[in-house]
Amino acid sequence: MKKQIFAAILAASLIGGLAQAQTSQPAPGAASQQIRIIKKKPKKQSAKSIAAQKTLEGTIRKFECGDNCYLTIKTAKSEETGLCEAKACAPWFEKQTMPRSMIGKKVKVTTATGVQRDASGKAMGKMTSFKTLDFVK
Repeated sequence: MKKQIFAAILAASLIGGLAQAQTSQPAPGAASQQIRIIKKKPKKQSAKSIAAQKTLEGTIRKFECGDNCYLTIKTAKSEETGLCEAKACAPWFEKQTMPRSMIGKKVKVTTATGVQRDASGKAMGKMTSFKTLDFVK
């Protein structure tokens, strides 16, 4: 019986000490050891990158892959070829080919500057890139 009473008193004193330790304020010098959570703000696009983006409408002419995959669209004034980085290009990139039924489809694209990479992933240069690709009815 004495052992049970002793265990109960010991447990109560430990719980009381733990509760006090959890609620006590840190020492003045310990403030530098506190963890701070800083929410990152999304990066704002620079005026230069916004100016470099443009929206084009045209029809798909061809799609070809090597180390990178390139899409060519025919606009009213010319042809534009660029890296195909839009979400719509992902299945084509995986198969390294585009369905032939896509040739001649009307599209609206947003262009920017992309990075060409070799097979090992090393950056080789910069060129036009299609960032978005939407099919137009």
